[in-house]
Amino acid sequence: MRFVMAGDDGSDAAAGAVDWATRFAAERDVRLLVVRIAGAGQDAPGDVPVEGVTIVNESHPASGIMMAAHDREADLIVLGRRGRGGFPSLPIGTTVHHVAAASGRPVVVVPPMQKPVDRPLVERVVVGVDGLPGSREAAAWTVRNFSDAHFTVVHALDLAPAFAQYDDDTGEMYDRARLRAAALMQDQWARPFIDGGVAFDVVVDEGGPAELLLGAAARTATDLVVVGRRDHFPMRGTLGGVSQRVLAYAPCAAVTVPTSSEEQ
Repeated sequence: MRFVMAGDDGSDAAAGAVDWATRFAAERDVRLLVVRIAGAGQDAPGDVPVEGVTIVNESHPASGIMMAAHDREADLIVLGRRGRGGFPSLPIGTTVHHVAAASGRPVVVVPPMQKPVDRPLVERVVVGVDGLPGSREAAAWTVRNFSDAHFTVVHALDLAPAFAQYDDDTGEMYDRARLRAAALMQDQWARPFIDGGVAFDVVVDEGGPAELLLGAAARTATDLVVVGRRDHFPMRGTLGGVSQRVLAYAPCAAVTVPTSSEEQ
């Protein structure tokens, strides 16, 4: 990774994202660009103590952020969970949602939080895996960029709808499904972590994927939650339910990673 870009619209949430990106860039000795954003009818926020560029976008700031990232070949975009506009009742801002859903680059969403400065920014990472290409690429991206971290690899056994038609005891089927998922985890899904020689543990449990990821993040004092992005054609530009819940409710920074086949 060579270049990180953070968005700043003058809000407290954006200030937290800029701080996160500044620490990330300093720890990895990569270049940081802070993009100062103003939507229609807004003034651009003031200067920030790093290199920056002001974008005034009369349609939607999301397009300006993605254009800046494309033009400067940014490897990562960092945004606060909510900006200063939009609807306060929404758990995640509309600009953040659009960028995370449509960008061809990984997008980190930073919630309001206090981050200790006496230790590395990211020491523990939770990663969701489900055997699909998106999660494999997300896992590989995470290992490449956070190889010193400890990983918790999470897979959800969301089997209740499939077994609802059965009247008899489904305990044996659940046990078999759990054993099968554990075998796939060891042989295939966790392969990026095994091949990367990183420290990791595994969680395979029944429940919704987002809830298991959020629960694992809360229990382990996680610094970053990682999910792959699955586009829902023909409605590209809309986050799936798991990604949206994780970005909106994670107790720490969360990142969605697009597949490499997407337009950069």
